[in-house]
Amino acid sequence: MTRFARGDAARAARLRDNLRTILDRTTDPHLRAIIQRTLDGSMSVRELARDPQFEQELDQGMSRFARWWEHLSPEQREQVVREGREQEAARREALGLPPPQEPPPVLGRTPLLRVDPDDHPDDDAGSGHGTAPGAR
Repeated sequence: MTRFARGDAARAARLRDNLRTILDRTTDPHLRAIIQRTLDGSMSVRELARDPQFEQELDQGMSRFARWWEHLSPEQREQVVREGREQEAARREALGLPPPQEPPPVLGRTPLLRVDPDDHPDDDAGSGHGTAPGAR
């Protein structure tokens, strides 16, 4: 998993934790088997991600996340991203690793924090990127 995480031990640990969570929550025998094989190292993360049943499980989870995310205001989204980065930094510090080399989130400059133009019908830009409230 460290290789999949490009050598980042903290991200590999997080991936392992997430796979264990899925393993603990699913009753599907096939999913349990392939996740366990991945955790044991006999199946790669890439192979796991290409499994149609696992892909379907991920799609369902991402759909739930997308519905939740869409109900957040841009400010709430920014707060969620900030808290996630703080949690990641704390995990890395606990492992004795430096913080990730990522720029701080800026409203409107990342797909996760972009304001949906459908939320602002008076936005004439039509760029698909939206603008931050008050930045028109």
